[in-house]
Amino acid sequence: PGVLWAQWLGPRPEDEVLKAGLLEASEALGEDGLLTFPKRPNGSSLLMRQGFFERLLKGETTLHNCAAADASAAETDVKRLSLTQLLK
Repeated sequence: PGVLWAQWLGPRPEDEVLKAGLLEASEALGEDGLLTFPKRPNGSSLLMRQGFFERLLKGETTLHNCAAADASAAETDVKRLSLTQLLK
């Protein structure tokens, strides 16, 4: 526990197999609804940091380039993102 290690599945490391599977799932789902976010019954955004996720998903910024405070503040919204959004 707490230690990273590589597991091998056949001729490829487990992390390569997982990454390939996630990429295939992302391609299969496509980009429909990528910028559609959940809303409250009154029409307002359910996400506290929707703008942050919009910039990430549009490719205007990356997690590596954003402020740690922004990423941390957006953490509670992750559970409300769609599978398509999470895979991108």
